[in-house]
Amino acid sequence: MEKYTTYENKPNKRVCIHKMPCDEVRKHGGLGQGLYKEFHTFEEAEDYAKSLNYKIDYCQKCNKK
Repeated sequence: MEKYTTYENKPNKRVCIHKMPCDEVRKHGGLGQGLYKEFHTFEEAEDYAKSLNYKIDYCQKCNKK
């Protein structure tokens, strides 16, 4: 079963959706920069991302949306 992770960058009001496993998530961005949250489906991840009212990005390395 596929899993997805969102990465929230609160200072820049952006959220990125990753399909797991993704090397970009494994890097864990900058320390203290954001929050990671796991989801069972793409729809759950996207609904959560939309609820934040941030700009939504889709990881170019693991998503083709």
